[in-house]
Amino acid sequence: MITVFTSCWNQGEFLAEAIESVLNQTYQDFEYLIYDDGSTDGTKEIIERYKDPRIRTYYLEKQDNVGCVINHSFRSMEGNFWVWCPADDVLYPELLQVKLEASTVYTHEAVIYSDWEAVTLPHLSSDEFKEAMKTTCPIGMTGIWIPKNVLWTVGFFPEHLPCCEDFYWILKALKADIRFEHLQQKLYRKRKHGNRSTSRYSNIIPHVAKAIRAEFQ
Repeated sequence: MITVFTSCWNQGEFLAEAIESVLNQTYQDFEYLIYDDGSTDGTKEIIERYKDPRIRTYYLEKQDNVGCVINHSFRSMEGNFWVWCPADDVLYPELLQVKLEASTVYTHEAVIYSDWEAVTLPHLSSDEFKEAMKTTCPIGMTGIWIPKNVLWTVGFFPEHLPCCEDFYWILKALKADIRFEHLQQKLYRKRKHGNRSTSRYSNIIPHVAKAIRAEFQ
């Protein structure tokens, strides 16, 4: 079984489409953990429209870092694989099926990422990916596929950072010699808007990323 995770903080205008993109996957053996991270925009009412038995909902007070919410999902997951669907993005219907098949090829030992609607990433081997991470982050985290055994090897996301928690986790995974494999296939759609974390923290992301990179050198 696969665990799909969505966390929403005041992104209710996008949330319904994100939820439906998960429920409409061609591969249907999954649980869906949806978190309302202290929203004030009616997110709870949107979540409660969906009565699918695979959905488990959690209503939290606003957390200091999305890493806290992610880690809550790790502690709650019952699946063998974890997939992230941000509340403001949309998974293509075949994402779970394609990544499950790819994970079998990689003997369930690799983190798997893919291209998305408007972006075709440079195809990097796992070693090339590790080298590229020294200067940039050549990856989108939407739809990221993390096997549970990889998660237990690497550990949870950081909870002390205002942003870049995913970047931190990737570097921690690479330090543990986890492979990152690229699927050359467009499997999701991202939105650009003012309430994306990359927009809210755009002025400090370069400084936080620099400090993280220094920690792992």
